Amino acid sequence: MNLDDECIHGLPPYSCTMCKNSAAVFVTDGGWGKYHLTTDCPGIASGQGLVTARTGYVGNIHRTTVGSRKIDGRDPCLVCRPPRRS
Repeated sequence: MNLDDECIHGLPPYSCTMCKNSAAVFVTDGGWGKYHLTTDCPGIASGQGLVTARTGYVGNIHRTTVGSRKIDGRDPCLVCRPPRRS
């Protein structure tokens, strides 16, 4: 996790009492607007395969938390079903 991440409360997730124990999730650069429970989620592989087929840029995978702003506007993956933000 990038220590510069900001949680939904405007704090670094590791110091926010509401977010520091939130579940780890994974996001890709770009992508389909989803976040994932694991890096080996078939949903990530499928999406990256589609991007490769279109000769597009396959983004990196980043670890973050459910409380991080990095998942703003993203939905949980329907394949691996990570926890929803409460």
